[in-house]
Amino acid sequence: MIKLICLTLYSLLSITVITSPFIIMFTFFINRKAIKGKVPIWYVVVLISFILIRPLFPFEFYFSNAINSFNIMPKIDSVIKMTIITLTYKGMLNIRVLDVFWITWIIITIILFCSYFRNYYLLCNNVKNTPSINSDKVISQLESVKENYNFNFKPKIIINDGVDYPAEFGYFKQTIFIDNYNYSDKELYYILSHEMTHFNNKSNWINFFVNFVSFVFWWNPAIHLLKKYVENILEMYVDTQVTKGLSDAEKNEYMDCIYHVHKRINSVEKPVSKLVHPMAGSFSNKALLNRFEMITEDEKVNIPICISLFLVLLLYLFASTFVIQPAYEPPEKDMNIANCEFTDENSYITKEGDLYVLYYNNEPLIHSSDINKFPKIDTKQK
Repeated sequence: MIKLICLTLYSLLSITVITSPFIIMFTFFINRKAIKGKVPIWYVVVLISFILIRPLFPFEFYFSNAINSFNIMPKIDSVIKMTIITLTYKGMLNIRVLDVFWITWIIITIILFCSYFRNYYLLCNNVKNTPSINSDKVISQLESVKENYNFNFKPKIIINDGVDYPAEFGYFKQTIFIDNYNYSDKELYYILSHEMTHFNNKSNWINFFVNFVSFVFWWNPAIHLLKKYVENILEMYVDTQVTKGLSDAEKNEYMDCIYHVHKRINSVEKPVSKLVHPMAGSFSNKALLNRFEMITEDEKVNIPICISLFLVLLLYLFASTFVIQPAYEPPEKDMNIANCEFTDENSYITKEGDLYVLYYNNEPLIHSSDINKFPKIDTKQK
């Protein structure tokens, strides 16, 4: 029986072991001062998207390369398949460590998604029931922003005491929240430019994808590290687009506006929704300084660095095709196969490197360099 693709604990473990260190190193490397400004931010966003797509497919493909572990993986295999609870109601059911892991993973993932969409539903209702502003001052600045940046969409603007900070929200229809503060015309212009650019860049969709990955892999710290970096990089991306073509004096005005909002908002700690993009309320002083550096430093794009990052991405994708799996040699001493019933539906043999592998229920059961050591079973060789 030919298996083109299958999901096993070993393929999941392998993709986690391979991708997590890479994500940590990538985040550290791209944050280095020698790299900042020399790689287009849109290019960084594209690279991050490809990096996050791979863990969503932790499968073992027919072209995957096997790494046989004769020491560590067999020990891990014995632990995760160890029975921890035996239920005898209407028969006997053995619950293994592996079963607890799958169940816990699924339950927490569902809870995270339900919480996210519940908050989205509540926020949508609040937006729907809150009237938009009719301020001539705001409308005038909005028209200026649309004309200068060629935006052809019209957002709903909400200004009231219930808004804590300037922020952008919406996947399909743009909504801009502005707190009830007496902003100057220039500050309103920069605030609207910032939030409109977020929507034009599809920042919420990018954030949704990153949240989706972080919900699925809630147990992986590397994913959450990259998620935090994406939040910062999206702000930098917007800053560079808003300030492109501005004079130094105008850039200083824009940074003064961000700092003004940042200082006032962070004087009192307030919760920030995962569904909105605050202009400055959720960032530390260090993150804010990084944003200002990107605005003020006019670095030229370094093509060799961009090519190097692309080659590293290819290496990452190639490395993620390897699957670490337990190996047993000889099988007679390490495996108890007396109780296994091998059929053409649940078993198959494949050659991986110099070893033959017997798969039983999509799990590698026996590895051997001599196919004659396998039990006589009615399976078709792949």
